[in-house]
Amino acid sequence: MRKCIFCGRTEAEFIDGNKWTEEHIIPESLGNETLKIYDVCKQCNSGLGTYVDKYFVDHMLVKIIRQNLGLKGQSGEVPNAFKEGRDKNGHLVRVDLDYKPHIVQYVEQSENKLKFVALTVEEAKKMAYKKLKRMNMTDEQIKNEFDKITNVKNAEYRPEIGYDITVEFNRFYMEALKIAYEYAIYKLGNVYLEDKTAKTIKEYLYRAIKGEMKKECSECPNVCMAPEFICKILSNVKGINCHMLFLHPDAENKLVVQVMLFLNPIFSFSVCISENATQYGIVKELPIEIVDIKYERKE
Repeated sequence: MRKCIFCGRTEAEFIDGNKWTEEHIIPESLGNETLKIYDVCKQCNSGLGTYVDKYFVDHMLVKIIRQNLGLKGQSGEVPNAFKEGRDKNGHLVRVDLDYKPHIVQYVEQSENKLKFVALTVEEAKKMAYKKLKRMNMTDEQIKNEFDKITNVKNAEYRPEIGYDITVEFNRFYMEALKIAYEYAIYKLGNVYLEDKTAKTIKEYLYRAIKGEMKKECSECPNVCMAPEFICKILSNVKGINCHMLFLHPDAENKLVVQVMLFLNPIFSFSVCISENATQYGIVKELPIEIVDIKYERKE
């Protein structure tokens, strides 16, 4: 009987409009339109998007590539990787798609002085009015304070903008684990679900899908960065826009999926999906999946 590969429920057990959905093994927002599976229920698919895929596809390092290739997200828009940063004083700065910075208005208070920073004098006055109103001043008192203002500056804004590119590796590993697990089922069939390692992976991912790791992602099992020799090969690959999945036994007869996203060493991982490769009869096949990236690069 058909079961969801994450929660294990059958269609007879679905409630509240739950149903089968189309699940992209590599997220669609990374340019994958072809590599899919269909044994995932709507509820689990939603959890995958929210708690597994989102951190990876919306990470700044990934968004830089998506922006360069024109890869749209769920909103239908190409991401702006540099949309928000902070200047050297820690103030929020927004950057448009033409890389033009815009200060986000703010108020600074020093002893009995207030400083309002905005894009225009009128916006600064509106901010000041709201601030003074909250201080229980009357309109007449506020007018008197405005009349005392002697220092209004217009300045060209050319900030040094800093961005946070901290990587929580367990969340990157979680995405690789999800891709490898789904790919194993895609290539090996539902018989893989009975594998001891598959059950461990399924349990971990299902906990993530339910939001149990949204505050702190626990150590991800069976995943590490791709081997050094693969990373060296990928470092020499230029101008090829695709992802690659490579299923093979290792020297210890474990079954491993090499997940190579964008053929980039930074986004390439090794995932052990079984302790016994021989039982699947693919030792001589060495299946390789090349997934073309459907992109809309701007000329």
